[in-house]
Amino acid sequence: MTPRGGTLVVRIDSLTLGARKHDWAWDNISGVATIGGMQRPLRATTRYLVSAIDQTMVEESNRQRVTQLLQALSYWLARDL
Repeated sequence: MTPRGGTLVVRIDSLTLGARKHDWAWDNISGVATIGGMQRPLRATTRYLVSAIDQTMVEESNRQRVTQLLQALSYWLARDL
């Protein structure tokens, strides 16, 4: 439910963990939010500081990157409601 009482459905269409470039990686997530039957495109981008330990703990670093993307997407969605 949204603050205004409508039903919120979010569909994630794409999630990309970007390649390392100068110790940073740009990650992207996009999809569609449906609020009360109206669709809105969603998109968020985060920048991830690549660490040497990421090579040995790939699952952990990827989970952290996805979590950051979902938090960014949630922030923008909540702001626009």
